[in-house]
Amino acid sequence: MRSASAGSRPHSRFAGGNFKGGQRNSFNKRPSASKKSRFGGERIDYSRFVKKAVHTEEKPYISKNTFADFPFNEKLQKNIAKKGYANPRPIQDQSIHSILDGRDVFGLANTGTGKTAAFLLPLIDKVMKDKSEKV
Repeated sequence: MRSASAGSRPHSRFAGGNFKGGQRNSFNKRPSASKKSRFGGERIDYSRFVKKAVHTEEKPYISKNTFADFPFNEKLQKNIAKKGYANPRPIQDQSIHSILDGRDVFGLANTGTGKTAAFLLPLIDKVMKDKSEKV
């Protein structure tokens, strides 16, 4: 590598031959507006998959149960109440009784809606009632 003289830029080993600063070359061309991609297939129209967000008014959920209604172990009930939880979230309200009855449940809900608690509270209850129980 050559040393840079005062007032000039150092020579780069990458600035060879036919590079013209600021001009487009074959590696940074903008895609053309044609309907064909460079591989011969049609271009993907992303607007088919991405829709504009629509504001919807969420209705407040009125639970059919409270945590006190579930037949949990007394110590588990006290800990739930101590943490300030009184009413279950929709996924919890609709699934805990089924899980306590030993039925399989498939729950689909957004992150932060209480799916893990809906699954774990009945399992914790089962183990607390019978220490030899395997879950």
